[in-house]
Amino acid sequence: MTNKQKVMIEKFQCTGCTCGHNTECVKLHIEGGDSFWCENHSAGTIIPGIDKICLGLPKGFNKVGAISRQLTPDERSTNIRLFLSPKNIFTYDFLNIPVWSMEEDGYLFIRTYCPRINISYIDIIKDGKREKICPDSYNVSDFIDEID
Repeated sequence: MTNKQKVMIEKFQCTGCTCGHNTECVKLHIEGGDSFWCENHSAGTIIPGIDKICLGLPKGFNKVGAISRQLTPDERSTNIRLFLSPKNIFTYDFLNIPVWSMEEDGYLFIRTYCPRINISYIDIIKDGKREKICPDSYNVSDFIDEID
C-alpha cells in the first residue's frame, strides 16, 4: 500500500468503520487495480429511517444504499471506489452512469449508477474535475442544502 492510498482509505473509508478508525486495524485488505478500496470496509453509523451512512463522505455521497443488503461471499462489502488520479478513471458510459458529482477539497465525488447490475458506486478521484470527467452529471453543490 502506498502512502497516498493509505491517506485516501483513512479519509474516506476508515472514518466510522466498524473494523477500526485507521489502516492499522487487523481487517485492512486492499483490493483493486486502477481503483482501490478496503475490501473489509463496514459502515458503522446507522441513522434511523435512513440506514447506514459512511462518515467521511460528503452529504449526497454518504448513504450506503443497496450494498447494505446481505452479501454473498463473492460480492464486495463496499460501494466506494478510490482513484489516485483522473488518468486512472475509466470512461463513463451507459454501463457506468455518473448521476451526481461534486468537487470538494481536491477530490471529485461521483455517484455512479450501474444499471446492468443495479448498484450505485461512490467514485472518489483525487484532483478530478467534473467538467472534464462527467460534465453532464448533476452538480450536488447546486442543491446540497436540499439533501437530508
